[in-house]
Amino acid sequence: MPGNRSYPAWQISVLDDITGNNSTGLWRQFHNWSQLFNTHTGNISQTTNPDMTDKMKDWTVEHLDINGNPVKKIQLKYCWPSEVGPIELTLDENETLTTFSVTLDYSWFDVLQ
Repeated sequence: MPGNRSYPAWQISVLDDITGNNSTGLWRQFHNWSQLFNTHTGNISQTTNPDMTDKMKDWTVEHLDINGNPVKKIQLKYCWPSEVGPIELTLDENETLTTFSVTLDYSWFDVLQ
C-alpha cells in the first residue's frame, strides 16, 4: 500500500581510536559532523544548502557470519549522526577500550546483497 515510510534511527557503539591527538579521534570526528547540522552554542546549521544533503553520507553496512564472510549488505542513504554519546571518564574498568554510542538517522536503505 503506498504511503510515507519511516525508518527507525540506528544506534551503534564505536571503539574510539584516540592516539593522543584529540582532533583525530572518532568521537571528535562524529561531533564535527554533527555540528554541521546544528551547532551546540549557536543552534544554527553550518551549511547554506537548505535540505542538508551535501552533509549527509551513504553508508554501506555488512552483516558478517562467524568467519567474517558477508551474509547481508545494506546501504543507508543520506545518513547523519543525530546524537553522539559521551565518553565515560571513570576508572571503573582498567585496560578497556574507550567506547561511545552514536545514533544515526537516514532517509531510507537499499538492500545490496
